Amino acid sequence: MKKKAKYAFYALRVQVSINDAARSITGIKRTDHIRIPDLLRKAGLPSVNEIAMKAVALETWKAYSSSDGGCGERSLIGKTIFSSRTNLPSENNRSSRSKSLGIIPCPLKVKEKTFSAFATDLWNSFPELRSAPTRGAATVVAKNILK
Repeated sequence: MKKKAKYAFYALRVQVSINDAARSITGIKRTDHIRIPDLLRKAGLPSVNEIAMKAVALETWKAYSSSDGGCGERSLIGKTIFSSRTNLPSENNRSSRSKSLGIIPCPLKVKEKTFSAFATDLWNSFPELRSAPTRGAATVVAKNILK
């Protein structure tokens, strides 16, 4: 089994478990044929994608808003992003508007999109996440990203 297919298989198994938990909570049987988003909404449970998005949002906030003095370098995402930022030729030519907004360039090419590249896109797309002063505030923003 290919690596990517293997992860998709595990994500599907987790989603099926969440769906079964939602069915237990709501009392809806599989034979009732209800749409999964409706089932999860009635049970108040998130989907696997929502869980992953929240996790990425919080890890992104921790990487960029770290108070360790190392610009987030204690975080795996921070190490990946900030170590490659020094190699970007456009770093010195960025507009003052981008700097003031806290927007950063993605260190990877489109073909190489990974977790850290997604984190950069997430950081640049949500000013609420960039402006969250505490981890609690970042958690609230992360919960509301998909709503």
